[in-house]
Amino acid sequence: MGASHARAEAESTRESAESAMRSEKEAAEMKPRSLKDEIFGIKPQLGVLVFNEAINGVSEDTSSRAAYGFTMDLNLARWRDADRRQWFVGPSTGLIYSHLGGVGSNFFGTGDVKGGSNLLIIPVNLKVGYNVSDHFRTSLHAGGNVVYRSVGNQLNLGEQGRTDASDTTMYPNVGMDFEFGKKVVLMVRPDLTLTPEDELFTGTVALSIPIS
Repeated sequence: MGASHARAEAESTRESAESAMRSEKEAAEMKPRSLKDEIFGIKPQLGVLVFNEAINGVSEDTSSRAAYGFTMDLNLARWRDADRRQWFVGPSTGLIYSHLGGVGSNFFGTGDVKGGSNLLIIPVNLKVGYNVSDHFRTSLHAGGNVVYRSVGNQLNLGEQGRTDASDTTMYPNVGMDFEFGKKVVLMVRPDLTLTPEDELFTGTVALSIPIS
């Protein structure tokens, strides 16, 4: 009797533990995804590029153009350990495009100005973020921006760009990411490209669905 009773109690305890584990797993699966669950994200962006226009490499007035593109983020911290939900650490890249037009063009790079210059920015960054809550994260990103200009001397970024031909150069950059939301996340991303001459500033907003 004693041995049978002990075995029954042990079996009951095991079943209770397994039931509790199943309940926890089901609850986790039913819980809405949040920023803390993000491993990978593709985030379409729309914003503004602010820069000093130049004529033959000589700085003129500050101007702005529309900027479009996307960012891709990979959270290596959670990819390696699913329990690390508080931090976001990993590479951040993407593409930002802006049609500059000619010197004096309007916000969309058009108008009664000759020229059809374009600019591309490819971030090569490390992103380190902290999840303040399930639905808010603040991050720092830094590294380099690869900057392509179809007409190099329309922007005064340094000696290597004083050419009317195209130019591609990497410059250091630093910026912040502020991300808000639940199933769909809004990201605000200011970024500063540091050059030997005039800096480039981009300010974009993006929408994404965190992928875990």
